[in-house]
Amino acid sequence: MGVDGGAGNAISLSEIQSFYGGSNPISLSEYYRNGSLVPGDQVTAQSDTNGTTSQTIGQFSVAVSSAFNGSLSSASNVGTPGSVTVAANTAVITPINLHEDKDGGSSSRTVTILVNGSSIGSFTTEDTTGNGAGLAPGRIRGPAALGAGSAPILATLSAGDVVSFSHSGNYGSAPGFLSQIQTRPETFDVSFTNNNATTITLSSGSTGGAQSYTQSQSRQVKDDSSTANYTLGYAAVLGNTNVPASGTINMDVFNAPGTATP
Repeated sequence: MGVDGGAGNAISLSEIQSFYGGSNPISLSEYYRNGSLVPGDQVTAQSDTNGTTSQTIGQFSVAVSSAFNGSLSSASNVGTPGSVTVAANTAVITPINLHEDKDGGSSSRTVTILVNGSSIGSFTTEDTTGNGAGLAPGRIRGPAALGAGSAPILATLSAGDVVSFSHSGNYGSAPGFLSQIQTRPETFDVSFTNNNATTITLSSGSTGGAQSYTQSQSRQVKDDSSTANYTLGYAAVLGNTNVPASGTINMDVFNAPGTATP
């Protein structure tokens, strides 16, 4: 900044104080870097910090989100009627009527499906081969279905819903019904946002590597990852190193006609 002194005129400490601020008695030490009047390092260093949840680390906000959108699992038997409580990772529940071997004769079986104690309907399958088969009248979708489950769709449910089944008859000595379930694993997204007005370059050990972030810039450093682990750190961003933190302050004095500007 220029201080209005004019050619051939002395520049007093009081003029410096009027321009830059300060307090009486005037002391040159007020104008040292890292003091109250001259900023020091624009950003102090942040050592590499690990985390798994959303938080603020130094000048950065870290946002962690998750969803059950991983690859659909293979079907596993839930078992005989009983009940199934829908979880956040439940994708598809398949009711299966087990038909007995009728030696060439056809057989039909009916299952009644209840959600939270209320019937959503009775569904019948017909084994025309008579050789015994497990037949599904349809599929029930959970919150992690993401379109999985072939038609007909019998119901679409939320986490916490309870599905129970009622059927008649046995398949030989075993119950004539079972249900299967498919799930999706939880995946994680992690994003970093620079909250400082200064451009900051992360350390090489940070998740996503040594990338520079301008003011308010965000980057997703993990996308649908199997873990939420991340690391974030950065070196200091130095301020005006021409102004010392102690000792002698060197000043360039020159005549600039007109209004002084930065």
